[in-house]
Amino acid sequence: MDGGVLLEPPQGGASDKDSKKRPQPNDIEGDIEPRTDTKQAKPRNRTRRPRKALSTGELLEEATKKAGLNSAEPSDSNQPAEEEDEELVLDDDDDEEDVDERENEDGEDRPKVPTAKMKKRMDTMAKIVQKEAGHVILTLEQHDLTPTPTKVTWDQEEIQLLCSYNWQGANDGTNTIFVPGGPAKFVPKTNLPYVIEEDSGFQAADYNYVRKPWDPFAPLFTALGVMNPGYQFWDVDVLADRNNLRILLEFCQGKANGPLRLDVHMVYNTLVFVRKGEKFWRRQSHGIGNNFEKNFTQPGDDMEDATSHYRAIRYPMGPLGVVVRFEADAYFEEPASDNLDPTEADAVTGALLAERPRYDFRPPVRFLQKGHIIPTAQMAELKTVTHREEGTSAVTCQDQLWFGRTTHLFTGVYKMEDGKGKVLRIKYENAKERVDRWEEKNQDALRKLVDLLTRIRAALKQQEGPVRAGLLVRESRDGPLVLRTMLRKSHIIGKTAAWFTRLPSAVRWLPK
Repeated sequence: MDGGVLLEPPQGGASDKDSKKRPQPNDIEGDIEPRTDTKQAKPRNRTRRPRKALSTGELLEEATKKAGLNSAEPSDSNQPAEEEDEELVLDDDDDEEDVDERENEDGEDRPKVPTAKMKKRMDTMAKIVQKEAGHVILTLEQHDLTPTPTKVTWDQEEIQLLCSYNWQGANDGTNTIFVPGGPAKFVPKTNLPYVIEEDSGFQAADYNYVRKPWDPFAPLFTALGVMNPGYQFWDVDVLADRNNLRILLEFCQGKANGPLRLDVHMVYNTLVFVRKGEKFWRRQSHGIGNNFEKNFTQPGDDMEDATSHYRAIRYPMGPLGVVVRFEADAYFEEPASDNLDPTEADAVTGALLAERPRYDFRPPVRFLQKGHIIPTAQMAELKTVTHREEGTSAVTCQDQLWFGRTTHLFTGVYKMEDGKGKVLRIKYENAKERVDRWEEKNQDALRKLVDLLTRIRAALKQQEGPVRAGLLVRESRDGPLVLRTMLRKSHIIGKTAAWFTRLPSAVRWLPK
């Protein structure tokens, strides 16, 4: 692979062989001890491939020594053993239409009469609770939450980019990310209307969970070790993906968004949210959202083999310091004139896949220096909406923009003709003003969200160690959020904890 030097991640994302050599502190709240149980779930139908060597020759050896990294071949001893039971997920079969209603952005709540699909989800949630959850630690009702006295607001001056990366698209038996990577550039078309094929195939809802389902924050901490090696998490109160915070905000707004499940871990002083109970491969069979992104964006010169771009940013949420990871659709500069022809667009990684690939989860995350850092102020969200003769309403995605601190919004207005989508016009909006109005209107719910996060942190801190973790579930459509003990502690916490106690200081950029 050209364009840089591949290296194994230092310490935090390394093998158990390395982590066992590091003494674990015993005087810090939330200490993590090595697991004694070994039976954990592994993916079904996993294709085992021979492990590729990291590199050859003295160049890599010299670069590895200069970076202060362990050049030993990683061990597979931390990989899951044989699966005991099939993991329960809330999603239905791929053959059914399964639209995440939170992503519809139409501002409407779910039907009050439970459908057969909703009943199935509730039955699955009941099985999850019976199988994986223990006694109740905390019950949270929306009306019992107390808004924090501190105003929760978007302050552009207090946003800090910690790291960014893209997953490599090639399924070559490795788990490689490009650091710092980069989002594709939004390229407006001059020849509207523009015809696009309807979406068809499989799309990964989140590549972090598709590639490393038992260690989804491994790529984040690998990229952090490269871009921000001296960063410490001691004063980070919450680490979460954007979608998790949106789900919790919906609860604070009084919306009926259940059933749902999130796994929560207290890693020293940081509350970590992990998505669970979902299928992260989704079959797309309607709309043009994915193909709109593919046809109206252009990747960087060295990023053709890159998939989704992820960023981790830090900002205050009232009195809490939070780190939020999110996927950025594109970045926006001055209008460009270069258009992609259909063959060029098809060559870009990001097209829907005809078949769902089978990745090998075992290799550790490696990084390759590729891409360049794009300022957070240039991030753009891309949406599509169907044209209506009586008037097309604006996309209501203010919460998504707010949590991702994303200012630019491009909306493709289209209509379906002969099984294809015809993009009639592109609407651009600097959405900061609209998001500010949304923030003021939802200030009470945002302050309640701070109280919710604070209560969960306090409850988990009271747990006896070494592992503090629980299941946060909403068993019915509009019931309370219930924090329960986790019967089978997830080993993800041990891998993540190493980065909270010691981050590498010797990793530096390597020349191409």
